Amino acid sequence: MTRITTAPTYRKLRSSRASRGKNNKKKYNKPSKSHRRKHFKKMSSKASPSKKVTQQTLEVAGELFVTKEEEVEKLQQEINKKNGELGHYKE
Repeated sequence: MTRITTAPTYRKLRSSRASRGKNNKKKYNKPSKSHRRKHFKKMSSKASPSKKVTQQTLEVAGELFVTKEEEVEKLQQEINKKNGELGHYKE
């Protein structure tokens, strides 16, 4: 038995296939593109304080990293001095 594909059945098949997909469903109350752009701009402007906070935390982390690096250098120098003093005890 052959299947007859007329325009209405073809449309029905396509709609049922599309409705199976998660993101393919028609969004009836979907806002216009310009409205979405405006909303996105508002949201991005609200997010700016968090950027400032992240910048501050990065600066603080950078300062801590520099101080830790200096401490490491000092300790390395002390170790080198002690190794130099105890160099004749090796072997």
